[in-house]
Amino acid sequence: MKKYPYVFLGFFISVLVFFIVHIISINIRMNRVINVKEFDEQYSQKIKNLKKDAEKIKDDSCKNSVVEMANRIIYTIPRKGITLQEYYGSYYGYDNNRSDDDGESFLYFYSNVATNCNIDNNEIYNKVLESLVFPYEIKNRYIGSYQIGISDPFIHKKEVDKVDELGSYSTKMLELEVLSRIMDEVK
Repeated sequence: MKKYPYVFLGFFISVLVFFIVHIISINIRMNRVINVKEFDEQYSQKIKNLKKDAEKIKDDSCKNSVVEMANRIIYTIPRKGITLQEYYGSYYGYDNNRSDDDGESFLYFYSNVATNCNIDNNEIYNKVLESLVFPYEIKNRYIGSYQIGISDPFIHKKEVDKVDELGSYSTKMLELEVLSRIMDEVK
């Protein structure tokens, strides 16, 4: 009869240790560094040139929408050493140090441009949708970091790093292509 309190105490301590380890692992998963491709100055210069062209648009609502989209692309350029949490915060606008803290994705900015500039081009829309794949993957990883489960980040690290580098690069290139095609449509 005296064994039962020790069994319950052992069960309670085991559950407590499991939850403490889980809470620590959440922090580790959220602060994992994403391997991103470094963008050169030419990329930033292309966006700035497109932004200058956008400022020449005569229709104010169209101009403001395109400039907002260009700013959004500039603000979300990832840098070396960015963590999962920082990427998620910068891409979805939850970074409190920015003035455009709206929590909207690139699709939101494209919708504004399409509405204000009267653009109805399915090819551009498809490029916008393609550019959302990697940020949604990062969003799933970020939200999934709270889930209870056993994961081994060391076995698939090399493959995950390749996916991160390819995804971050292709996302930014697709966004640049969308902005360039929008400028061609507006002209």
